[in-house]
Amino acid sequence: GLKKHIGEILEGIAEKVLDEESRSFLEALFQYILNEGRIDEESLNRELERAEFKEQKEVYMTIGEKIIKRSKQEDLIRLLDKKFSLTEEDLETIKNTMDVNKLDAAIDAFVFAETKEEVLKLLR
Repeated sequence: GLKKHIGEILEGIAEKVLDEESRSFLEALFQYILNEGRIDEESLNRELERAEFKEQKEVYMTIGEKIIKRSKQEDLIRLLDKKFSLTEEDLETIKNTMDVNKLDAAIDAFVFAETKEEVLKLLR
């Protein structure tokens, strides 16, 4: 599958100059790889760590972090909305949370939460 070729793909991309349009493309590519390529975040991060060029590696790590953050936001939104129903304000609170540790804490708190406020207060 795709997993065994991800290193080759990243090496090929690492040789290219990255402008804003390229970064947007890479972000979409990595999101697709995570969603459809049956590659977990840990495997992708391992390959990103192997990038040979410092500048590209930094871009990859930034993109990887954004993808992970967005994935956690989407998971939290899905969970809370199914159990409690979310308002637009609740959605904005989650989408504006940039701290992955806060998102992790909120996801963990969801398991035993009796109200959505118990979870959302961890993001504020």
